[in-house]
Amino acid sequence: MTAADRARLSDAIATFRPQFLAFTSKTAGQKFFDGKRDYGEQLELIGDTRVWILPSTSGAANGSWRPEVWHRFADAVRAAG
Repeated sequence: MTAADRARLSDAIATFRPQFLAFTSKTAGQKFFDGKRDYGEQLELIGDTRVWILPSTSGAANGSWRPEVWHRFADAVRAAG
């Protein structure tokens, strides 16, 4: 992911202002943040948007499937109302 790609996504988030952004790929989340990251909610916000990195739902990634991370994300979304 290039700096231009990150800027374009950040601009779209700033324009549409979702409460949450979820990367459903650890690799994609790490590329966006340009460094190693773990699953879960990230400390950084994009504007007011909370950012999560979730395990992929792809069958090819079943070795990294962690439903508890998805449950925590669902709880955060429900709590945000």
